[in-house]
Amino acid sequence: MYQPHDRYTYAPRNSRMAQSRRGRARMSDAPYGQPGSNMRYGYDTVAARKLSMPVIIAIVAISAVVVVGLVVGISALLNNPSNQEAIEVGKEVVITIDEGESASQIGQKLVKAGFMTMPQFSQALNAADAATKLKPGTYVFVGGMTPDEIIRIMVEGMKKEQLVLMIPEGSKLETVAAIVSNVTNGRISAQAFIDACGNASVYASRFSWLRSAGSNSLEGFLYPETYFIDEDSTADDIIRKLLDQFERTMFTAQLLDTNVVGYDSTGYTYYDLIKLASIVEKEVANDTDRGKVASVFWNRLSTRGWKLESCATVVYYLGHQPTDAEARTMPAGYEEYRPYNTYINAGLPPTPICSPSVSSIRAVLHPDKGNYFYFCSGGEDGNRTTLFAETLDQHTANQRTLGIL
Repeated sequence: MYQPHDRYTYAPRNSRMAQSRRGRARMSDAPYGQPGSNMRYGYDTVAARKLSMPVIIAIVAISAVVVVGLVVGISALLNNPSNQEAIEVGKEVVITIDEGESASQIGQKLVKAGFMTMPQFSQALNAADAATKLKPGTYVFVGGMTPDEIIRIMVEGMKKEQLVLMIPEGSKLETVAAIVSNVTNGRISAQAFIDACGNASVYASRFSWLRSAGSNSLEGFLYPETYFIDEDSTADDIIRKLLDQFERTMFTAQLLDTNVVGYDSTGYTYYDLIKLASIVEKEVANDTDRGKVASVFWNRLSTRGWKLESCATVVYYLGHQPTDAEARTMPAGYEEYRPYNTYINAGLPPTPICSPSVSSIRAVLHPDKGNYFYFCSGGEDGNRTTLFAETLDQHTANQRTLGIL
């Protein structure tokens, strides 16, 4: 088991802060079966009698290799008949068992999904004496579950109807709340879900990595994924399911363990890392560019006199891409959101601005090397280009290249 940490510190190494055989037997000329013929049942008995001892030894050795190869091949086939890789830990998969399906058919589905091999399925099935007890239904299994656990669930059968909850990457808390309300047909209102997410400390005793979030909301930790929830789930049930998924995903990706990251004493908490990851998530959609964008922000954070100047933090409260004036001043009616304006304020915003993907969190923990302090993006969604610069002059030239100026 991993040991969660309360504080996480990091600065990129390149930042100014961190700078601180084959053979054929001879056949007789006489017709097969006639006097003088040495061919019986298709073999040349004379040739066979004349085989030397070294040749016999060679044939025996080759036969042994072939037999061993066949045994290994058959064993591999039996253990993984579909050549399916094991499912990723924490990943949820829907398995539907139809009425009348045999245990063998059910086993093949589980093998194909990567949960187990056929021998493992047979062993768990026999241990539970469940060959005729598997109940039809739609099940949600999670990578990492044991064959015994899966068999037990199918013996018990589905007891409740389930709903599908899909949370896109980069969703705000308000967006997640609206999705929950829609999926539950209003049984859980958006406001009720927001209220239930209002204080991260409520869940910090179970999820210790939330401690640095204090009494702030769970914004940033409602992990984007497709979930299957019971139709009578409460807001608390759903929240815990999302936090469980966050923990499984981060631990599997080695993004909860400080031993795999080059931390120093800059004082950033895990909550701070999620804040920055949420900004990276909103600033660029291309995974290959996220490491560079994270590097830009780390360089700015670690250099005196620089601000993040991220449009994404302004969009968070404004709701649309800001004009230059809207970014550098606070429009009427938005004064309460001033701490989120990274053009006006140095450092990170008070909370994350969305639920970042694992790729954005990884980018923040493992940024690309470089001395970039600027970036700009242009082009249509799905085909955007991001250019990076070390100086303002280079940045201006990049903006002209992309048609932004």
